[in-house]
Amino acid sequence: TGSTVSNSGTIRMQGTDLTSSVTQYGMYSYSTNSGSFLNSGVIEQTAQVFADAYVYQYGMYQSSGVGATGTMENSGTISMSGVARASSVSQTGMYVSGSADGTVRNSGTITMDASTRSGETEQYGIYVSGTANGTVENTRSITMTADAGTEATQYGIYVSGTSAGGTIANSGTIMMKATTDESSVTQYGIRTGSLSAGATVSNSGLISICL
Repeated sequence: TGSTVSNSGTIRMQGTDLTSSVTQYGMYSYSTNSGSFLNSGVIEQTAQVFADAYVYQYGMYQSSGVGATGTMENSGTISMSGVARASSVSQTGMYVSGSADGTVRNSGTITMDASTRSGETEQYGIYVSGTANGTVENTRSITMTADAGTEATQYGIYVSGTSAGGTIANSGTIMMKATTDESSVTQYGIRTGSLSAGATVSNSGLISICL
């Protein structure tokens, strides 16, 4: 819709489960965003599971995509910490299910920390599951750390595809650090699944990858 959904206060979540998975959404917008979906406040998420179960954490979740006149922006703070004893942790600062025809921007701070004893970790600063027809950008700070039992995967910005006229840009800081006990570490500062002629992918900031 063309309305505004915003948080300028504090959203704090804490989840612990002995037998099942924990899923957390700081902010969730169901319909296509043709207006403004904004966080200028604080979103804090902590989760811990003990059984063979999963942790899923989303700071901001936009369902059905961002329309041409829509804006999804974090100018505040998103922080998440997830621990899974026997399974996996998945964390995403800003998630768009569908295409980004308008603007998706992090101009604030996104911080993620994930830990598993025998499973895998997966972290995304910004994730767009569809095509970027507009602008997807980080202008400030994305920081992620992971200690995985098996595989660790980290993406500063991930977009499934970028069309002609679409832009993916980092002018801020993306910092990634990951370790594993058994398997592999996969890290990308910026990744797009496909890139059409006329699309733009740029980095004028800092991308730091550490093992």
